[in-house]
Amino acid sequence: TNITPPLSVTPNSCTISPSLPTGLSISSSTCVISGTPTVQSPTKSYTITVNYSGGSGTVSLNITSTGTAGTNSY
Repeated sequence: TNITPPLSVTPNSCTISPSLPTGLSISSSTCVISGTPTVQSPTKSYTITVNYSGGSGTVSLNITSTGTAGTNSY
C-alpha cells in the first residue's frame, strides 16, 4: 500500500523524520511512502519536509506498523 501525503504543490525533494520502519521508504521526488513494513512499530508521528519551487513546508502523519502486510494503519 502506498501512502500519498496531501500536497498542494509539486515537490522538488522530500525528506522524512524520524526514519521509517524497516521495509518502508519515501520517494525523494514525489513524497510517496511505499513498501511493506517487516517489523512491528508502535504508532509514531512522522514529519515530511517538502521542498518546492516557492519554498518548503511540512506534512505530519502517524504510522502504526504491525509487521504484517495489509494490517498497517496510517
